[in-house]
Amino acid sequence: MFYEANLEIVLKSALQNLDLNASTHESHSNSLINDKEEALAWLVSEADLPVTEGEVDHHDLRNAVVISEDVLDANFASIPQYALLGVDRHSQRNMYLNTNIPSSAYICGLQGSGKSHTLSCLLENALIQSPALGKLSEPLSGVVLHYSQFTSAQYFHPCEAAFLSIPSPEFPGRGSPVKVTVYVSPSNFHSLSASYSQIPGITIRKLLLKPEQLSISTMLQLMAVSSSSGGNTLYMAQVTKVLRAMAESGAKFDYHEFKKRLVALKLAFDQFQFLEQRLSLLESFLDLKGACKDEDFAFPKGSLTIVDLSCPFVDDNMACLLFDIFLKVYFETSAAESCGKIVALDEAHRYLTNTPASKLLTTSLLGLIRQQRHFGARIIISSQEPTLDPRLLDLSSMLIFHRFSSPEWASALSKHVPLSDNGNGKMLLDRVLKLRTGEAIVFVPSGILGGEEDGLRKACDELVTMKVRKRVTWDGGHSIVAVE
Repeated sequence: MFYEANLEIVLKSALQNLDLNASTHESHSNSLINDKEEALAWLVSEADLPVTEGEVDHHDLRNAVVISEDVLDANFASIPQYALLGVDRHSQRNMYLNTNIPSSAYICGLQGSGKSHTLSCLLENALIQSPALGKLSEPLSGVVLHYSQFTSAQYFHPCEAAFLSIPSPEFPGRGSPVKVTVYVSPSNFHSLSASYSQIPGITIRKLLLKPEQLSISTMLQLMAVSSSSGGNTLYMAQVTKVLRAMAESGAKFDYHEFKKRLVALKLAFDQFQFLEQRLSLLESFLDLKGACKDEDFAFPKGSLTIVDLSCPFVDDNMACLLFDIFLKVYFETSAAESCGKIVALDEAHRYLTNTPASKLLTTSLLGLIRQQRHFGARIIISSQEPTLDPRLLDLSSMLIFHRFSSPEWASALSKHVPLSDNGNGKMLLDRVLKLRTGEAIVFVPSGILGGEEDGLRKACDELVTMKVRKRVTWDGGHSIVAVE
């Protein structure tokens, strides 16, 4: 898994600290043990905690995902990095995103309600240094996963995040464009290249993975012989046996060795043809000739990498499998880098379905969100529908609801936010229906709101109506209307 490289760095740092503190610890250990009362008092000390329940302390401020402008003005030194997100409609105070801490967000809403605009603003906050936005001394590196059913180049629309490479001509402030690299399916390279090349500052590459970046679990999923696939035919059992033997050897997975062992099985022609079909699809995304350079998978801070697998030969199941592999490459490659990371799933409802690979990708995302502090990760899921795996909503640091009209969606969301309407979602739906384009209801329990007049408070169970700010880069997702 891609967690291993990060774990190694954390353990190495911890061991170094132990070595540095060993002598000091030994010299004082006897006195600490003897002074039992002092030790017990230290263990239960509440010196760093607020005296009153609900009072905001320094730890709350540093770890608040969203803060209001009055909070920022009064506690500027507590927030190393922050960026403007929008305006609280009720208090008319600016709301800022804390870009210094790992967090996760779930954005949902109908098409045209401002969902993609909000996603782009979150990416801008993490990647673009501009005094008008806030303070960003250490930009993150970003990855966006995008997939859509490709019909023809004429009707294809690039991922909206790609337009972060173009500064908005209307923005009077300063801000450098983002360096954007787009990886596309090799079989659809020419069509997508023609579309993306119209956007200035874009680098387009074929998504070609190295064979050594594959793993046993990836191959099990591809061959549809994982426990969720239900494959139980004789030749599938033989393939499983080959993979198990390679796993038991303890050596790193070798794709070429795997193919040799498959040939040695001497399967029937129709059986081997079925396997060969799946392998050929995978090999279309593999760099078997060693043409790719290590810098092809570099993710410097302040840059954005888009993986767009829109292709007539790639279905949503294959897209999820490749996304999962790419995320592992991303976190393993950038593990030694000190910069934070932001991963966004654009239009996630198109590929986070009920396929085996979708469940695999969802499991990886849940693991990332649960351990986001250890990876320095920010995860954003943008979907029209809030009916994906409910665990994704439960674990999110912030929920952003744009306009929608479905009572079923409101009922589903009401189970994840504090409402006194017996879980039927009517109160939430009433508020959502009144939203204008670009407005959203934000639920962020760790947020710190308020000011001098009403005092600082944790957002906790509040649902804040927010007007999302304008973009500082080009808006490539505006609606096409008959008359402007």
